[in-house]
Amino acid sequence: MALAEEVAEGVALDKLPFDLEVIGFSEEEGVRFAKPFLGSLALVGELGSQVFGFLDRSVMNAVLRWAGALSLGWIGLSMLGFLPLPAFFYRIGMVVSDGIAAISATLRLPPPAALFISGTVWGFLPCAMVYATLFYAMLSGSWLGGAIVMLGFGIGTLPALVAAGMGLATLRHRATSARLQGIVGVVILLLGIANVTLSGASFPEWCRFG
Repeated sequence: MALAEEVAEGVALDKLPFDLEVIGFSEEEGVRFAKPFLGSLALVGELGSQVFGFLDRSVMNAVLRWAGALSLGWIGLSMLGFLPLPAFFYRIGMVVSDGIAAISATLRLPPPAALFISGTVWGFLPCAMVYATLFYAMLSGSWLGGAIVMLGFGIGTLPALVAAGMGLATLRHRATSARLQGIVGVVILLLGIANVTLSGASFPEWCRFG
């Protein structure tokens, strides 16, 4: 560090075509953590892949699967009437939906444009499922592995989102049906159970069986 400061003081900074900064890190080669160079890796944007590469992926996979199963179970049981709905998030959704509807009515937007704006706004709102997928992508330990995870997530969710958007009017009229809510609740609950009982290794066996 002292040598770097001496060099910086001896350089004519006004003649350099760029700025010169001296940055000092501590514990770069220490034994306190399993991974050295934490400060410099963070500076160049490589800390995430290095740190997450040391995590036990099987354990983190199980944690994410159980978290997803608990979320799906809560939603399914709420739709069946056994648990209360998360009223706070429901109120936030209603505020956003009403605001989008009011803007669309004021601007007299055609239905396709209104739907596009609605999807764009909802896309920028925080989503626990997206954050969980991002965390799982970081567990891959490389930019390519993370990109493949996010691509698979997009391909897997796109058909359902497009189908829901195209059938939005029908769903809106049938959303108050107690029978439909019960069926959807059971399906979501079964998905939550399958999320923890079925492993990724069993999917090839299902494909061969089919």
